[in-house]
Amino acid sequence: MIVFSLKDKTIQNGDYSKIEYWLGTLAASVKHDMENGVDFGSRINSLSSWLAATVMLVGTHADCVTPEVAESTMAAIKSGLSNFPLRHVFAVSSHTGRDVSKYVSERKEVGISSKSF
Repeated sequence: MIVFSLKDKTIQNGDYSKIEYWLGTLAASVKHDMENGVDFGSRINSLSSWLAATVMLVGTHADCVTPEVAESTMAAIKSGLSNFPLRHVFAVSSHTGRDVSKYVSERKEVGISSKSF
């Protein structure tokens, strides 16, 4: 899970370098562990396992931007970072509760359906 603030003007303006940094860090960690013989069992046998991973992207402070900004920012990120496995994206607000229950529900579902390592 990668979390960022929807209030971040650089992200709103299409600069996703902060998010790309963390996605790259996750990918590099998987690759490093595989190259150094970390035994994850038969479930992880190639970098393609990274591409099959479930990465959740959560934009916080959705109450501090208009719904249109929140939705367009999340759609643009998903489109702009299509080379990464972003299957679950959420714009949430702990202040208003926006999409918090949706996030919790999907997180539980992903956890239940994920294979453990």
